[in-house]
Amino acid sequence: MPSRWVEYIKEWAAKHKISYGCALSDKDMQAAYHLKYPKPVKVPRVSKAQAKTKAKKEAEAQATIKSFTDRLKFFDTIDPAVERTVDGDKRKGFDKLSALYDEFQKVVDVNNATSKDAEETRPFNKEQRVQLSVILEKLEAIGDKFGYFGDEEEEPAPPKAKTPPPKAKTPAKQIPEYMRTSKV
Repeated sequence: MPSRWVEYIKEWAAKHKISYGCALSDKDMQAAYHLKYPKPVKVPRVSKAQAKTKAKKEAEAQATIKSFTDRLKFFDTIDPAVERTVDGDKRKGFDKLSALYDEFQKVVDVNNATSKDAEETRPFNKEQRVQLSVILEKLEAIGDKFGYFGDEEEEPAPPKAKTPPPKAKTPAKQIPEYMRTSKV
């Protein structure tokens, strides 16, 4: 018995009154066949062990996110006006926020680690990565609100020496000119 492909070509050739060979090379026939008989979608098989591992990773990732959000609630109890006036070590939230931020950076670094199969090794799925970015924004907002980060003023860069460009064209004439105008 001929295959479904051969049968379809014969039917299509008879319907359009052309030879089998012409129908075989006709792009419209091929498109019509693939439209009528699409390729089945293969679903990758997942073993029970893989499914358990994936579920465990997702649960751990969700627990980590919940831990961060719960610890961020502590900062709702602190009065920003009082916290800004207190000196360094006496601030209630500075050490907690610093530790939380460091831990958060470690989690993000592990998540961003690359390998051959990055999606398999990453502990956070796309939705959870969005939640992590929201947590980062909250951490930065809390730091700004209480004045924890960015209080130090940066030292201005030293002024650059202004040596005029040489007027001479050759190196032999440029060196003496440079020595006269430089402020060394």
